[in-house]
Parts: sequence; structure tokens; C-alpha cells
Amino acid sequence: MKVNILTQPLFCNYGGILQNYALQQVLIKMGHEPLTINVPTRMPGKSVVWKDTFKTMRNLMRRWQGAYQYPFLNPHTFSVKEHELSFPQREFVAKYIRKADERAPFTADTCERYPADVWIVGSDQVWRPWCSPYITNCFCDFVPDNVRKIAYAASFGTDNWEIDSTTTIKISELGKRFHEISVREESGVCLSRDVLGLAATHVLDPTMLLSAEDYLRIISDEPQGKESYIATYVLDLNKEKNKAIKRLSLKYNLPLRKVGRMHRDRFDSVESWISGIARAERVITDSFHGTVFSLIFGRPVKIMGNELRGNTRINSLLSLLKPEPDADGFYTMTSESRSRLADWQKTSLEFLSRALSSD
Repeated sequence: MKVNILTQPLFCNYGGILQNYALQQVLIKMGHEPLTINVPTRMPGKSVVWKDTFKTMRNLMRRWQGAYQYPFLNPHTFSVKEHELSFPQREFVAKYIRKADERAPFTADTCERYPADVWIVGSDQVWRPWCSPYITNCFCDFVPDNVRKIAYAASFGTDNWEIDSTTTIKISELGKRFHEISVREESGVCLSRDVLGLAATHVLDPTMLLSAEDYLRIISDEPQGKESYIATYVLDLNKEKNKAIKRLSLKYNLPLRKVGRMHRDRFDSVESWISGIARAERVITDSFHGTVFSLIFGRPVKIMGNELRGNTRINSLLSLLKPEPDADGFYTMTSESRSRLADWQKTSLEFLSRALSSD
């Protein structure tokens, strides 16, 4: 079957790109033809001056306070001339992901341009309003009733309801048109039921449907250093986190290596990001997908809270797999954790297979 996927824009978000890659790989293995309908970033020169100025001042202030490491870029509103920043993530997308760029908001014409048997919404925070300004599109308001609609591992990103009452009524009705709905967090099951009146199944993030070996094949050409290190992927660094990171580096006598860096005018590639986590002795992160890939590769991972981006996703994952923390708070996958992961992989794949094939 032809399957169209609607997710967050394939921009500079490592986890966002890899969850889409993983979902496409799973669908291909099932014998389907996936296509991601990608929302590109705003065209060069289409900036909103006061907003861009505000963001620049905010980021400079955060840098001065020692709380800034990675730009908090919303790809729906981000505006930059193409030559100002280099995004090697695009190279990964071009190589591994089948996509078609389409400007939002989507309309019925979108379905005519990209006909499909099924539309899948997810994963990532597609149902969080600040991440998805065209949130009714993420409930397939433009897709005809006779086309199957599925949500796979869609996320609200939080356990608090952030959508206004008028939009809540709209998406509740739109959700009833879905054939099957699954969400990435247990809190999402509750929000779907209690706020939207929708039945939802709890499933794994798509990245966890692939094995460590699947990802190691991607990075087989990446150079391997001989030095052991602690990988750090901390999206929102502050003085307290920085102090804790340095203390752990000294305790374990391991140098620190930042992964997913933006240095000068260039980000690290997706392959380099994966490799940096896979080959680390330990990982320190405040990122959901940083945590996910640490667990996939069996790396002990220290998770630093990040209220700004939401801790619900990470807490739900830890509750699901139950890795064990050591005295320093590094979580490690145990035999029970690996068994739980295998069970959840089976359940999640069964859901996806059933949703694609059932009447």
C-alpha cells in the first residue's frame, strides 16, 4: 500500500529525523511504500523582524547566563538565509528518507497531489500546539473520510492539556475519523480518553522498533577514535548542569565529547550524532531521543531534567523499560529491561500491522 506520513518538519532535529527514518524502514519491511509529506522551513527572506530580533536577544541572554548550548529552533517559524547555516542533517534525509515538500496548511489538494491508501500521523510531538501550529492538519482535517487514517506514537509532549477549548472540540471530532490511534506516552492515553474522548493504545517511539545493529550499519563508515569518553547531548545547558557534568568527568576520569554540536556555522551530521552515542562509555543528556539511543545501544545514561522541553516523555520511557540507576544516576538496561523492550516492540509492531490491514 501507499502510505503517507505526516510528522514534524525534517529540519535539524536528530530524534525527529530518526523517528521518521525508523518508521519508514518498518513500513518498507512490511511491504508498503512510505512517503513523508514534509513541511519545509520558511523560505529565505520571509522573516518576521520583531520575532527574529526577540529570539536573538533571548538567546544572547541565555548564553550570558550560561544556559545556552543548542538553538531552540521551531522549524515552522525559523527563518534564515540558506547560506548562513549548514545542516548536514539534510544529507541524511536526502539519502535515507522518501519525502515530498509541501507548504502548510494542507488542503484537499494535498491529497490529490499525493494519493495514498493510508495516512499516518506521528511520531514526535505532533499534537503539541507550539510544535504544530497547524494542529488540525495533524488530525488529518484535509484527508477524505474514505481514506484510512492512523496515529502512530503521536505525542502531546506533556501530561498537561495545552490546547485551547475551541481547537479541542475540533480535534476531538477529527480524532473520531481515525481508524486507529496510538500514542507514545501513557499520559497520552489518559489525555486522549479524558479530554478528547478517544481510545488510544500506548506504543513505542518508532526509533525503538529498530535494533542497535540497524543503526550500526548506518555509521559503519564513521571514523572510530581510540579514546574512551563521556558523550554529552544537553539541549539546555545551565551552570548547575555544567558543574555536574564536569564533576562526573573527573570522577570517571573520562574526557567529555559533545555530540550533535553546532560549531561555527555547521551542525554535526546525523551519522556523527548516532556514532557519538553508540561508541561512548557513558552518556549525559536532557533529551528524549538522547535517552532512547543510549538505551538502544546499552550505554549507561545520566538524564538531566528539562522542564522547558518536557520531562513526561522521558519519565514514561523509564517507567516502560525500567532500566536501573546506579549511585550517580546513570541508567543501565538490565536483562529485564531488554525483555520488556522486546515485548513492547512486538506489541507496537502488531498494532501497526493491524491498523494498516484491518477493516
